[in-house]
Amino acid sequence: MTWNLLHVKCFEVVKCSLKIFLIATCGSQPALQFTFAHLNSIKFVSFLSHEDMEMQEMALKVLGNICYGNDEMIDEVIETNCLARVKEIMMSDSKLSHVACWFMANIAAGNTSHIDELIELGVFEVAYKLIFSTSNSSVLPRITI
Repeated sequence: MTWNLLHVKCFEVVKCSLKIFLIATCGSQPALQFTFAHLNSIKFVSFLSHEDMEMQEMALKVLGNICYGNDEMIDEVIETNCLARVKEIMMSDSKLSHVACWFMANIAAGNTSHIDELIELGVFEVAYKLIFSTSNSSVLPRITI
């Protein structure tokens, strides 16, 4: 019983802590730099596969905010090997697919090597299918490639 209460409390603390990074990286350059400097030690990428969708969303947004910084930051995010997982989220029928699309757009705003990474991963094909599969439907379908 004690362990379950501790686990729930810890889970909520982690969730609230992620929210701090999310809010701070939206507009504060020092917070963005701090988050970038601790990208691997905080392990934001691991939250992309968390069972709690809100945790996934916050991690995705924090990483997307980091990608909005500069080419060096985009390089570091790419080096975490998270793009395949973000593509999976993008292709899913979850409420997070639009956040994953926004994340990929931030990568695409980088230099040509970043765009090449997206091409190699097949992100443009997914985006193309999303555009045409949703233009005649109000529901986002699951995509298979």
